[in-house]
Amino acid sequence: MKVIIKKTGEVKNVSDGYARNFLFPHGLAVAATAKEIANAQKQQQQKKMSLQQQQVIWQELAKTLPATTITIHARANTDGTLFGSLQKSVILKAIVAAGISMEESWLLLPEPIKKTGKQTIAVHFPNGAEASFILDVIS
Repeated sequence: MKVIIKKTGEVKNVSDGYARNFLFPHGLAVAATAKEIANAQKQQQQKKMSLQQQQVIWQELAKTLPATTITIHARANTDGTLFGSLQKSVILKAIVAAGISMEESWLLLPEPIKKTGKQTIAVHFPNGAEASFILDVIS
């Protein structure tokens, strides 16, 4: 029996029993009718176009990000050493507050930030583009 796997949109040949007893009841696949195949192809084209749009957005962000400075206020002693260290989640909140959409996994921190001052933070986008921005930690 031909089925369309909902997660990937692929058309697969599976046994009738597997389709009826597992895939259909769990909502993992639908029968591969002409209408469903057309819908699956349409969804794949939409995903492809969406990915292309995302890549354009990431490239624009990679161009504008180096001119950006993000400021974070943190508690520190008189020497400029922070009480603790800055986590990626704290940096991400400051970036989002500045109006830049980004994910935590894109930030590359070679070592924890434990000092005040300006530091360069690298960002690796999913399309392979890389950029960096200045993080200014103030006590």
